[in-house]
Amino acid sequence: MKALDTIRYPKLSRLERDMHERQFDDINQFRLNNNFKKIEDAIDEVEESIVRTTEEIKGEIPVMDDSVAEIGTDGLTYKYVKWDSGFCELWMTSLTTTKSVSTALGSLYSAEQTLNLPADLFTSVETCVATIESATHGYWSQVTDVSTTDIDVLVIGAESATVDLVFHAYVTGEWK
Repeated sequence: MKALDTIRYPKLSRLERDMHERQFDDINQFRLNNNFKKIEDAIDEVEESIVRTTEEIKGEIPVMDDSVAEIGTDGLTYKYVKWDSGFCELWMTSLTTTKSVSTALGSLYSAEQTLNLPADLFTSVETCVATIESATHGYWSQVTDVSTTDIDVLVIGAESATVDLVFHAYVTGEWK
């Protein structure tokens, strides 16, 4: 950036000013130049923080070391993604299932449901979350057991009833 301190404070001719006026002009010129220098330094500092190379920006973007090996679905109830690292994800939604939630469980009622996982998809399971959807309120689910082939879910409700349920599950694990 071109120096701004070359701007001069307007001066009257020596004959038109006394000694105090000349001293006042010199002090103002110094202050003016000093302020322009501060502005110039601030602009340079901002420009340096804004002007970054593509390589600097690329260095700040996290690199994904994994890529998708396979995507699959049965077209109806589940979709999965296999990653080159061996990680696998599965999203599952069951068809509507009618369950009799009638087994006494203290002051609540329960029913068991097994959700089958696609054959040979997982060699191990790390995480499983299962929820239920129902038009009838007051029912929830809890995963009681998970294997590479199925998920056991306990449906719990405040009252004994036959209800239509849709099960949703998200499962992660290894496929190789």
